[in-house]
Amino acid sequence: MIRILFAACLVSALCVGQAAAASAVVTGSIQEAATGQPVAARLYLRDGSGRWHLAESAEPAGSAVRYAVERPATGSVEIHTTLSAHPFRAEVPAGRLTVRAERGLEYLPAETTIVVADTTAPITLSLVRWSHLAARGWFSGDVFLHRPRAECPNLALAEDVNVLFPIHYWTTESGVPAAPGNRTRPGGAPAPELEVVDSTHLIWPVNTEVELFTVEGQSHMQGAFWVFGHRGPLTAAVPPFGPVAAQIREQGGFVDTEKPNWPWTAMLVPVLQPRFFRLLNNHHWRTAFGTGSWKPVDAPDWMRCERGPDGNLTEDGWTDFGLKFYYALLNCGFRLIPTAGTGSGVHPVPAGFSRTYVHQPEGFSYASWMAALHAGRCFVTNGPSLIATFDGQSPGHEFRDFRGGDIRVRYEATAAHGVQRIELIQNGEVAAMVIGAADEPQGELRATVTRSGWLALRAWERTPDDRLRLAHTAPVWIEVPDARAVPKAVETAWLLQRVEEERTRHRGVLAPEALADYEAALKTYRALHARAR
Repeated sequence: MIRILFAACLVSALCVGQAAAASAVVTGSIQEAATGQPVAARLYLRDGSGRWHLAESAEPAGSAVRYAVERPATGSVEIHTTLSAHPFRAEVPAGRLTVRAERGLEYLPAETTIVVADTTAPITLSLVRWSHLAARGWFSGDVFLHRPRAECPNLALAEDVNVLFPIHYWTTESGVPAAPGNRTRPGGAPAPELEVVDSTHLIWPVNTEVELFTVEGQSHMQGAFWVFGHRGPLTAAVPPFGPVAAQIREQGGFVDTEKPNWPWTAMLVPVLQPRFFRLLNNHHWRTAFGTGSWKPVDAPDWMRCERGPDGNLTEDGWTDFGLKFYYALLNCGFRLIPTAGTGSGVHPVPAGFSRTYVHQPEGFSYASWMAALHAGRCFVTNGPSLIATFDGQSPGHEFRDFRGGDIRVRYEATAAHGVQRIELIQNGEVAAMVIGAADEPQGELRATVTRSGWLALRAWERTPDDRLRLAHTAPVWIEVPDARAVPKAVETAWLLQRVEEERTRHRGVLAPEALADYEAALKTYRALHARAR
């Protein structure tokens, strides 16, 4: 029997019942253009009236995962089927049908429009690969996935993501441990063992989200953080953070901040001390941006993030908010590595749409991928490819006892639709820029360093539908003797304000030991603000 996996509870009413009304069957296959070999991919089917349709595998050995999530108010629609490398079939109405195949970030989409009749010739879609980063030792991961683990082998191949971290443990209630957790996946605790799809596609099943919306049954948002790569259940409740932080360390887990607009993010960084900041997060979508009005914390005026006529952040403004929050934390001395994760499963976005590429020139393995990620030998992207060295060193490097002078940044930046610009970021400011970089994908930029701080590189792509896509390296850190980094007063003042506002909001709701975490964060930010300028 054909194996079809469904994204539980997500299949849109737009697609339900269409098979019964269908009058024809289309069949086809997806191949890699260079080799002519079948390849796993994501498939979109839309008829002439605008209705979406879902496919299935046409062979018993094949697999198909149907996914349908909509945000009607914003026109954000993601309805597709991820297919194994086997032929597909779909029941659709007669008439005009647009068929589109996509595969991760390194292939150009293939699309055709046909007229479906009683007998329609099989369709062949050929995907052209414009980048092959794995061949150069760069392997990708989606570090935040809300999909059932059973779907992940299909997704890993169809999206060509080398490492997936699907959620298992999940709590949304303050004081309720993530294990067992009120939203934890059914089916029992996963063993802390890699699931091997093939030699370059792996799944780590033990991952946890703490996402607190209620206190003692009453609505009271605190925020969220993500733990991935640990070995077992986290049985310590949050808040406070000390006990769960100890468990995470004991189990070798990594903590990620998730999103800049969670209320507790400013407090979380000095208290829980995450290694990672989710620079490309689950509000970055392939389809229309749809969460500008969701702002438990809004970008402050000094950030000057772009807003629409309604006063809400645009997609570019949302990305800018994350960048400027991240840079403020880096300027405070928190050595955070950027990550990318989609949260596919709760939002209209494919798995792997935003991903983290990690450099493993010695060859791919889970252990070395995690070690290189932790060291910052990585870049994040939802479009461009960005490979850079800083005076010959990889991102994540620490320049100790640097005596001042120029640091030369060599880069190679490419994108499916050309790189619009490349920017060298020094302590949160653009230090150098190349505009119209599509014609010169390789080059060099320089930054003059006189005091301690950090450098990173970012690249922007403008897509045909006028969307900005971002690639961003992890920083390098520079230590100049007798010239320590100086935080920016506007940034430390805002971080202090955020923590003070949250402490006030939580008084009378959270226990004293939970409020103590906010006091600890305030102490850290006050010390930073005292030497800021």
